[in-house]
Amino acid sequence: MPRCVRPQTSGREPRLVDMTSLEPFVIDESLQGQAMIVRIFAAIDYVVRSHDHQVASPALLTQSDTDFARLCAELPDAPVDLATSVSASAAITRVSLVAVHQQLATPGSHVVPIAIHARAALVASGRILYCLGPSSAEQRRRHAQRVLLQEASSYLRALKSADAYAVMQKVVPTEGTVDQVKAQVRELERSITRLQGERDMLDEMASVVGALLCELGPEGEDLEVVRQAHQEHVMWLFHFYSGFAHGYGWPTLCPPGELVADLVVITGVAALAMQVLEERTQQ
Repeated sequence: MPRCVRPQTSGREPRLVDMTSLEPFVIDESLQGQAMIVRIFAAIDYVVRSHDHQVASPALLTQSDTDFARLCAELPDAPVDLATSVSASAAITRVSLVAVHQQLATPGSHVVPIAIHARAALVASGRILYCLGPSSAEQRRRHAQRVLLQEASSYLRALKSADAYAVMQKVVPTEGTVDQVKAQVRELERSITRLQGERDMLDEMASVVGALLCELGPEGEDLEVVRQAHQEHVMWLFHFYSGFAHGYGWPTLCPPGELVADLVVITGVAALAMQVLEERTQQ
């Protein structure tokens, strides 16, 4: 992907268009907003370069004696191992933000598709930070087990559904697969407390992300207030942008989202996730 450049417009066509009549977003087209878009592009550049340099495949993540390799070695058996899961999260973060970049750089792009792609990047990069962000090795292990359990449970639900298909035979699992995955899920449940649904996972993810963003903030501020502000912002973005991704109408009943400012936060979280992943996979 070429390096991002500041988009140029003719002055006649708006850069971004709110495609709904209820206008769920405020679009900042001031000079400050333009500066934030340049910042967004720089973060996307970093995510793309970092991903393509070091995490293009799961094998690259565990080939050396690193924090990440040691973490993977300590985890119980699971249908999807942590290297595959994290590699997928990194790839989804990358491709989602490339789509955001392309839409931002195209005058007249609609806002809601940008929000949906941004939401995918936020959830995927949040999973990386949830696993690898904590400074404590024990907390990283505990969080990684929860991610493995969450993914295994999702996979098992899909397999159980497909196992009953009568026509779409190509996705029907082979004999014994459902029982094998079910046994792996039970073993994971014995080794870690299951979070009660996606919301609990998102709450914990937002807490970890908020704490990491707080560490990057300027000195002299009330760190607890800053941490809480970051956590609440990230959590609200999970909810608000998920509303659009699921086709709900309730986001239009809320105060309008500030798209450009939100994208600064989301791309910052994604860049931080790639930075942490790089640190954990280096000797």
